[in-house]
Amino acid sequence: MSKIIIVNPTLEELLRGCQNPKEAAYNADSMEYSNFMSTCKLNKSISLNTYAKCAKGLGYDSVILHIPSGRLTPYLKDIENKPYYTISEEDFYSALSELNIEEIKPLLQLFFILLKKKPKQDEFQQQRDNIRRLLDDIATVCSTSLDDYEDGK
Repeated sequence: MSKIIIVNPTLEELLRGCQNPKEAAYNADSMEYSNFMSTCKLNKSISLNTYAKCAKGLGYDSVILHIPSGRLTPYLKDIENKPYYTISEEDFYSALSELNIEEIKPLLQLFFILLKKKPKQDEFQQQRDNIRRLLDDIATVCSTSLDDYEDGK
């Protein structure tokens, strides 16, 4: 059976850190406050639209990423009485690093789409710096991986 996996933080964790939950509920397309609070705790199944509203209220977008079944299983944390699993961001990236090239191609395509997106004028410098750091990190990972491969690790 396929799993719903949330890379931490969960909506409930974001809600706990929220300074003004009533304002967040309003920002979630004017959701009723108690409904917003209970929905963010994800004690029941909700629609993707409702999940997106809650995330919006807390100042986040949600991304859905499909990866081969079972790849994240060793890293998952089962949340008792919840219809989902969680994974830390670090473990998520570790799991992604174990994917083979055919499984990574869709992620690379997404990355290139993001690179082609033109930032707003006031965000250009920050975007350029972020892309430069990201490309440096990718080059480092590729170089290290190639060295490890050549060393037989």
